[in-house]
Amino acid sequence: MKKALCLLAVLFIIAGGVLLFATFPTVLAERAEDKLKYYTITQNLALHYDRVEVHAINADVTVTNAADEEEPAVVTKTDPVFAVTVTEEDGHLVVRESDQRKWYQKIGIFSPKPGKIEVRLADAVYPELILDTKNGDLNVEAPPRTVSFETIGTETVNGDTNIHIAVDFVVAKSVNGDLIFTIGHGSDPITSLGQTAAVFGMTTNGNIIDVSTATHKSLTSGSGKIHTSGAFTGMAKLYVKTTNGDIELDRIYGQDIQVETVNGDVTASLWKPMNCQATSLHGDIHVPAETGEYPFTVSTTNGDITVTLAD
Repeated sequence: MKKALCLLAVLFIIAGGVLLFATFPTVLAERAEDKLKYYTITQNLALHYDRVEVHAINADVTVTNAADEEEPAVVTKTDPVFAVTVTEEDGHLVVRESDQRKWYQKIGIFSPKPGKIEVRLADAVYPELILDTKNGDLNVEAPPRTVSFETIGTETVNGDTNIHIAVDFVVAKSVNGDLIFTIGHGSDPITSLGQTAAVFGMTTNGNIIDVSTATHKSLTSGSGKIHTSGAFTGMAKLYVKTTNGDIELDRIYGQDIQVETVNGDVTASLWKPMNCQATSLHGDIHVPAETGEYPFTVSTTNGDITVTLAD
């Protein structure tokens, strides 16, 4: 019985090999032809939407403003085995990339080229932006006083996320990618300090760089480093946590700041004196002698803690 099963398995393997060998020249010819071109779409857009969604698989996604004398549009360049559809309905814009590969095109040697999806919006404040991609990067960027959002939600697996725009509320998630925030509130992300924006950034293996003007921040990373800054009086709460990464805090000050790490060092400069409550099981601790009105709680298991007053 065992010999019969083994013989049957061998026959299946041989048959599969023969099939693959027979189709191999055709497959190579198809992909050689595909590699000579991108599948390109340009579709003009309306002037405003209640919600903008982009769901990608392999493409990098950029959301920005339409330049002067340029029509709002979606411009995509993708490998022919990835199709992109653009739909507009009931005030919603949905851009979706779908996988059209045949089974043999999913073998590593036939890997598709990375694509690009760019959404160019008319100048306005949009209620909601939703972005997700598996292997691409996400970039949301527009000059001040052009495009801004009330809420943004993003999610990636292997790509980085860069958000440099005015927005009230952001939730960004990633597994292996970095998160970069340069975020303001209202119409000007650079000078509109001390407003009510909130930023939530979560990544498993990536780093987080945050220079936003948000008053509420929650930044967590498993194995990555975290850097955040906020030299203004408007910040109310800041929560930062890593497992294996270092934490750098530049000119921070707020009503409630909590910092936790297991194996990382914590380096912080304070805009004004705070009531430092620092603990480390196996590391050194250096904090200012001056105390302030608000608490600054920082803890690490195996790292050092260094807190200074900013110049």
